[in-house]
Amino acid sequence: MRLAHLAVVSTSVLGLATPAFAADSSLALVAKLLGGFVDGGEAIQGSLGKGRVKLTAEGVFEVTFDKGVATFLYDEPGTCVFTQHVQMADEPSSDARLDFTKITGIEVRDQGEWEGLHAALITFSGPPEVLQVMMGDTLVPQQPAFAFIASSTTVDEFNAAATELQRIC
Repeated sequence: MRLAHLAVVSTSVLGLATPAFAADSSLALVAKLLGGFVDGGEAIQGSLGKGRVKLTAEGVFEVTFDKGVATFLYDEPGTCVFTQHVQMADEPSSDARLDFTKITGIEVRDQGEWEGLHAALITFSGPPEVLQVMMGDTLVPQQPAFAFIASSTTVDEFNAAATELQRIC
């Protein structure tokens, strides 16, 4: 089962100054663990290939691929409960939910390099509802709960994000 199917948003870059956002906020840490996203970095997303990552607002990342721009929206609707909503023009949207209050452990395994980026397998331990994806109108547990990521984020940075989120939550 894929963590995210892609779907909506075209972007126009107008050369405006980009505001600074906290790189260690809970939303930034979740974006790093679920997508490997950091402002100015790169990430691979399935058949879309490699894209450039841009933080446009707190919890909002745009990834520019040859085929278009995907927008990843991260939110925290409850304490340490995070959502990921993915939009891309002409594609169905995708939603996932990560409940950090139920996580009992996080393992980050180095998978070497993939297309010049760092690859990692991140596994979230806990009950089935730790990581859920939207299937139709229903959130369904993704078992095992994991994210396979290839991005400019290093394994050490993934581990630091996991440690900090576990400390916060």
